[in-house]
Amino acid sequence: MLPRNIISTAEKYKKLFPVLAVTGPRQSGKTTFLKTYFKNYKYFNLENIETYRLFTEDPAAFINSKQAKIIIDEVQRVPELLSYIQAVVDEQKIMGSYIVSGSENLLLSAKIAQSLTGRAAYLTLPPLVNSEIAQSKLPLKNLYAKIFTGGYPAIFDRRLNPTVYYEEYTSTYIERDVRQIKNVSNLRLFRKFVRLLAGRIAQPFNASSLANDIGVTSTTIKDWLSILEATYIIFALEPWHKNIGKQLTKMPKIYFYDTGLLCYLLDLKNARELETHYLIGSIFENFIIADIKKELLNRKSPDYLYFFREKNGHEIDLLLKRGQKLIPVEIKKGGTFASDFTKGLKYWNSLKITAPSSQAAVIYTGHTETQTSTYRLLNWRQATEALL
Repeated sequence: MLPRNIISTAEKYKKLFPVLAVTGPRQSGKTTFLKTYFKNYKYFNLENIETYRLFTEDPAAFINSKQAKIIIDEVQRVPELLSYIQAVVDEQKIMGSYIVSGSENLLLSAKIAQSLTGRAAYLTLPPLVNSEIAQSKLPLKNLYAKIFTGGYPAIFDRRLNPTVYYEEYTSTYIERDVRQIKNVSNLRLFRKFVRLLAGRIAQPFNASSLANDIGVTSTTIKDWLSILEATYIIFALEPWHKNIGKQLTKMPKIYFYDTGLLCYLLDLKNARELETHYLIGSIFENFIIADIKKELLNRKSPDYLYFFREKNGHEIDLLLKRGQKLIPVEIKKGGTFASDFTKGLKYWNSLKITAPSSQAAVIYTGHTETQTSTYRLLNWRQATEALL
């Protein structure tokens, strides 16, 4: 198992709350993580049919005041267990007694949120980030190989072909997980929706346009989008807006947590095809923003991510909000620095929304790194660590 950055966060919050709720996409490594780092806990997986029956028939036999340090994996399958856990932790008041885990965002379930309010710390284990992948033994020769391979642990642990892996992952996700969360009546159209969404990464999301292309309603598109968000396939980057006398875009942009899955959905067959793909700029942007997003989740950071875009075309790819600071970041697919890389930063500074900051950054695919009075030039390999 590759070392996971989230462990220090998990150890911290295990001491502060009686319940630790660990969510994340299917196959992001939650089970391996929990078994590896919490060996003194008794582990139950509700995907196991016998375990599922035992818990549903007599939950009190497992959740009681006599027994502590329990992990319940895939807890969303029996959400009523949370009521039993609530009663026990309220009586015991022992920190770190229970760890619950699931592939559906627990915060989206009103029953779970209500049961554990004030009693649980919520952590999200995303697919591997670049700093974790760097410790693997899988030879990834360049940026394109890293983007194409993605970050699901099984690919690295079992040295799987990414295309074969994502074909099975997509099939399982659509046939099984989607049906468990919401009864999607037309899986063929849902598959089409996911692939068309992949072709619109890093663009302002327009539900009506996508609905017209697929032949469904905008409401259906929004429902389907919520499924992908709940299962950590995609995340929305909201636009930053403030009354500055400008016409600002208010539509969010959509990004995939994992670029390997993104490449599969775009029908890319190997890493070489990425180099000349018409969306390579957007794919690289997705790669960088997703890595930052995932590391923020690993750290349970209070920082927020936005983008800035005026309707006349001026934009900043990423705004990192840290407290009252807004740190603008431009992401450029180019190995040689060009003066227009900083055009967006200069325009941002001209608006005088915030004072010009030397923390502003340009992330690119070249090797030279430098610091000026108004921005940092960062190589993609160290970009996340440098920003956070």
